Amino acid sequence: MVSLQAVKPIFGTASIGDHKSFWGQCDDNIRKSFMILRKHGVLNLDSAQAYQGSEAKLGPLKAG
Repeated sequence: MVSLQAVKPIFGTASIGDHKSFWGQCDDNIRKSFMILRKHGVLNLDSAQAYQGSEAKLGPLKAG
């Protein structure tokens, strides 16, 4: 399973462990891209599971 730590280099987020900082540093375009990818099932299963597993901390990703 892909952990949020593995996402760290992609976003260059210094405080990936802090979910508020993580989403705070993702601009709306990045958040919307993830939502679109999830909606259409483009994210691979491991990535999708990692994000679903972290929704308890991050809150659900909502479209629009």
